[in-house]
Amino acid sequence: MSWLTKPTRSLVLAFLLCPLMVSAVPITDTVVVGGKDWAQVALFTNLSWNDIDAVCSGGTCGAGTLNGWDMDGWSWASVTEVGAFLASVSPWDGAIGSILEVANTSTWAPAFFDTLGFNPTLTAPSIRQVQGLTSTIRDPQGPDAWCGFLSDAASGGPLNDTVGSLCGIQLSFSRDFIGAWFYRDVSISSVPEPTSLALVGLGLASFGYSRKRKAS
Repeated sequence: MSWLTKPTRSLVLAFLLCPLMVSAVPITDTVVVGGKDWAQVALFTNLSWNDIDAVCSGGTCGAGTLNGWDMDGWSWASVTEVGAFLASVSPWDGAIGSILEVANTSTWAPAFFDTLGFNPTLTAPSIRQVQGLTSTIRDPQGPDAWCGFLSDAASGGPLNDTVGSLCGIQLSFSRDFIGAWFYRDVSISSVPEPTSLALVGLGLASFGYSRKRKAS
């Protein structure tokens, strides 16, 4: 890189060091509904409630990762929050521990995937479903946790379209068809990622240092 000027070499070096500085991947695969940025539930499959609680205890996520995703600034939704969200995109009333089941000719079930853009955690010939853990424990004696789900059954098939929170997942249980519900305010999602800011700062600092040396 001898043909580059010193400031340019510094910026190139900062760019090459990016992979070494990034310890977690920011979540960008999201769906905005009602002023909230909802992370794709399918990003968090194969995690148990205990795994998630270690990073997002009480529903508030700190500095940590889940499946390699940067969770800082995210909230792990409670069963009440998930119920309110699913009720806003379906005819379900959001009551904890209930389920709405209708014929597989509904418009809201396919719209959840095709219009809103949620990715299913389970895909089968007769159904596609999003199922995710909430931060709320259902039965401390179990112990198990509430989940929230929405299913779109194939039209004319044997299954119905369903939405609800009528399920309890053991705290140590993890499967590839069960994810988790996370959200953040839309205003927060527009703030640059800390890693990006750090890299820009490093590049500018290197540029300033090179100019200072040249001036002296």
